[in-house]
Amino acid sequence: MDGSDPPAAAGRTGVVTDRVRAEIEFADEGFVAAVDRRDAGGACESYARQAQLQPPGAPAVHGRADIAGFWRAAQEQLGLRAVAITTTGLRPAGDLVHQVGELRLAFEGGRESKGCYAVLWAREDGVLKRQVATWNLDR
Repeated sequence: MDGSDPPAAAGRTGVVTDRVRAEIEFADEGFVAAVDRRDAGGACESYARQAQLQPPGAPAVHGRADIAGFWRAAQEQLGLRAVAITTTGLRPAGDLVHQVGELRLAFEGGRESKGCYAVLWAREDGVLKRQVATWNLDR
């Protein structure tokens, strides 16, 4: 947080503000659109410079450049074609916002996986960014 912006959450009220909710929705829409157009660089724009991605069954990925590489590999090697995410909860956690939701991944050949995700958001240069993101897939 750079001091000029309010904390990510409403602080004392314990409720995520409408502004923060809209910022997260906007970032999520950009992420989904980037994956759909196979733009790994665009998919990681909403991640903080030093973000951590925790994919299921794989080592953590650190930093925006390596996260872009992860999404590129998912597209090229695993055949990831589309992502759908639905937020089911947003909770303030000090200067952070904790987001949880459901996801659907679509792959070449019509394969699909469903699961759930969690993201910690915080301000970086005045903009909400994903700090830590993780997900699990249903079996």
